[in-house]
Amino acid sequence: LSSGINAEYGDSSHILCQSANLTDTTPHIVDMPRFQSAPKCFACEKSVYAAEELHAVGKLYHKTCFKCTNCGKKLTPGQETVHDDAPYCKNCYGKKFGPKGVGGGATAGCLQTE
Repeated sequence: LSSGINAEYGDSSHILCQSANLTDTTPHIVDMPRFQSAPKCFACEKSVYAAEELHAVGKLYHKTCFKCTNCGKKLTPGQETVHDDAPYCKNCYGKKFGPKGVGGGATAGCLQTE
């Protein structure tokens, strides 16, 4: 009987129940509340549940998805550098976006100017 209800309504958001009044045997259809789906990971766009969530750079990630965009190294919140909403490890950020010169940006803090 419930499969007919589901076929008629096209989903499982309805439940078939009978009245508490024992003389009334007419089935009644009751709307079931919809649960909100879990929020999505910024990196993989899959559902993130409380036990696996990590908040960093203003976004929500799985703990395992919070990685450097360039090299894939796992990042620790607060130790990352961000460019265009993408997290980078400090080494990759320096190489990609730091000053060019000796070491390709990796030694940006060590350059001397005279």
